[in-house]
Amino acid sequence: MSNKNQTLKELRNKIDAVDKKMLLVLSERFRLTKMVGKYKAVHHLPVQDKKRENEIIKKRSQLVKKMSLDGKLIASIFKLIFKKVRQNHKGSR
Repeated sequence: MSNKNQTLKELRNKIDAVDKKMLLVLSERFRLTKMVGKYKAVHHLPVQDKKRENEIIKKRSQLVKKMSLDGKLIASIFKLIFKKVRQNHKGSR
């Protein structure tokens, strides 16, 4: 195996490790939102909190700029997460 391929393999291994960390963090986020959903159900709060969702998008957009990431992509990812969380909350009522 050439040095070039070893470097590619090493980079891909690092990407795999980052992907695993991302999934662990996402799993933790969904665990926490499940707790929020239970709280909302007990306290008869609405499933969706548009103000909170907009605040999150705004704050994450500020972080994204500092990290040189694609703001539209990150906003889309969070919107997908919000959608799934709302589905989970509705399903637990």
